[in-house]
Formats: sequence, structure tokens, C-alpha cells
Amino acid sequence: SKKTGKTSDWDFRDFLQGRKDDPESLALLICYDLLHDLDAEALELYEEAQKGGFFSLRQYLEREDFMDYAFLLAEAYLEQNAVIKAYRLFRGIAELEEEHPYFKHFYVEVLERMAAIVRHVLPEDSDNRLRMAFLTDLVKLSYPAREEARLRKLLSELLASSGRQDAAAAQ
Repeated sequence: SKKTGKTSDWDFRDFLQGRKDDPESLALLICYDLLHDLDAEALELYEEAQKGGFFSLRQYLEREDFMDYAFLLAEAYLEQNAVIKAYRLFRGIAELEEEHPYFKHFYVEVLERMAAIVRHVLPEDSDNRLRMAFLTDLVKLSYPAREEARLRKLLSELLASSGRQDAAAAQ
């Protein structure tokens, strides 16, 4: 048999794109795009899936794969400054990590990113309600003692400035 040097015309991404109506194929396409530096495309697909009703990437991936891909999606959201969407994905990872460690030492990266999101300006949060809700959530996670103290201090300051001295004192 003679080799022509021609590669196959079959394209896995095209194949998955033709099956976007199938949620499992859509999940694979999102993962494929994330792995091939097509972050904008992955986010667009993920957003579209969210609009079309309930879509959970977690439902179609093994736990550890979900955690990896959720991290990549969250990073892509951060690149677009969509911090609340990024936070939600990081929070999903944190929930799974806290119940059964997988990321282990790398988990520090997730916690740092979540804390950084809360420290920066959150969109449409002039009264700091969202920031306080996120902080209340964060102090329950496994932060090192010094970082937990910083987060509690920030939460206490925000609570006090919103007139909730009783809650601030509890921090």
C-alpha cells in the first residue's frame, strides 16, 4: 500500500458540533475547546447551554474531570472579568474538595482565587451584600489560619459599616 501523506478529513470537533443537541456531546465539546485553547468558544457553548434550561457539566463528567474542567472554565471567566461566574465554578470545586480531597496542594490556588474575587470590586454590589455573602461562605472553607483571619476581619468591617455591629462582633 502506498502512503500519500494525506491525513484523515475527519474532525472530532466538527463531529461534536454536529451533535450539540445531545448534552453529553455538548459537555465533551466544551472540554475539547478548553483543552485546545478555544476558551471563548467553550464559554460561549457553556453560556448557551445554561440558557437552554438546566445544564450541568458535572452530570456528564467524572468528579475529578469535572473539577479540572470547571477550573479551566473559571479561569476563562476570570480572563473575561466575569468574576461572579468564575466564583460560582470555584465554589463548586471547593465543595467537592472539602468533602473529599483531590486537588490537595493545588486547592490553595482555588482558595486564593476565590479570596481575590471577594477582595476586588464586584459588579452591582455597591452595598457589599454580595461580597458579605461570599465572605460568609468563604470563612467556612479550609483556609490557612492567617488568611481566614483576614477574611473574617474584612467581613466584620463590612458588617459593621452596614450597621450590623452584632454580626460584626461575632466574627
